[in-house]
Amino acid sequence: MKVYGYDGATGEYTGATDAARDPLAGDRYLMPHNSTRRTPPVAGAKQAAVFDGREWGLVPDHRGETWWNADGAAVIVSTLGDPADDGLSAEAPPTAAPSLADYAAAAQAMLDDRARERGYDSILSGVSYLDDPHPPFAAEAAALKAWRSAVWAYATAALAEVEAGARPSPGLDDWRAEIAEACPFAWPETAP
Repeated sequence: MKVYGYDGATGEYTGATDAARDPLAGDRYLMPHNSTRRTPPVAGAKQAAVFDGREWGLVPDHRGETWWNADGAAVIVSTLGDPADDGLSAEAPPTAAPSLADYAAAAQAMLDDRARERGYDSILSGVSYLDDPHPPFAAEAAALKAWRSAVWAYATAALAEVEAGARPSPGLDDWRAEIAEACPFAWPETAP
């Protein structure tokens, strides 16, 4: 005789097995613990068959999925049932727009990274070679200084538009790409 097992804590269907005949009463079967003769329904996507002690039912199964709580924190679902019943949302909360400090830090990082391409500690270090007696260093410093000025002039104007609501807040990756396009940089042809 086929019997259907279920988890003792959750009631979730665990599989089918054949019950053994009772050796003392040949016309009876030994029922394994947490099993029933009732056939479970076929679970669809994101469903689990669950036995409540009397009958089978289908419940939502979102285990392993990421949902969000009211504070916007991600929660990995680990139990059967509808996570919305626990106050969770399947929709990720909107991410906050970067702050002005975030935009400034991204622009500064671009400037410093460019200077580091030629071994300077930062853009400030590179620009400090402006009056260097070695012409290649002086040329690089002049190029970095002019580029730094262009980047900050562009960034200041663009961020004023964001603050005024005249344009949407870009993501930081888009912000870096925008600056790179608006303020291209090329190293001078002379190299140290």
